[in-house]
Amino acid sequence: MCLIILGEHEACTKGEMHSNTQQPNSAQHCGRACSRLVQITAHRERQIVNFQNAIKSGFTNYTNFKGRASRSAYWYWALFIVVLNVVLSSVSSNLGNLGTLATLIPGIAVGVRRMHDTSHRGWWLLVPVVNLVFLCQASHQNENQFGPPPPPGT
Repeated sequence: MCLIILGEHEACTKGEMHSNTQQPNSAQHCGRACSRLVQITAHRERQIVNFQNAIKSGFTNYTNFKGRASRSAYWYWALFIVVLNVVLSSVSSNLGNLGTLATLIPGIAVGVRRMHDTSHRGWWLLVPVVNLVFLCQASHQNENQFGPPPPPGT
């Protein structure tokens, strides 16, 4: 089923009337809509980051406060921080504090890059409820003032 707006044409679903030509089953138009929908879906799927790549990216870019981080990269990083702190704190509270200290700057950097991905400045990370709303928003697919979307798999 294709439900997407293409320029001045309204997309159709198979079996429905095309809005401009009033032709049922407009194969040419529906084919374009389906191919565009597949391109958009494929683009969104490429930006999903796995757990291992998110952790690697968090530590590799620990001083990088520029650029963008995808929603999956941010939430995998947050999950990693929680699991790490629970495990280290169960061994020793001092070890848990050391783990928190070691991941503080990389966590802030990933958060700032995530804010950039939603077209907001990194300072919004300091505003308690609003930052959660921004962190949960979908990424902007196109280039914004903070740069191009994050490369696939990072």
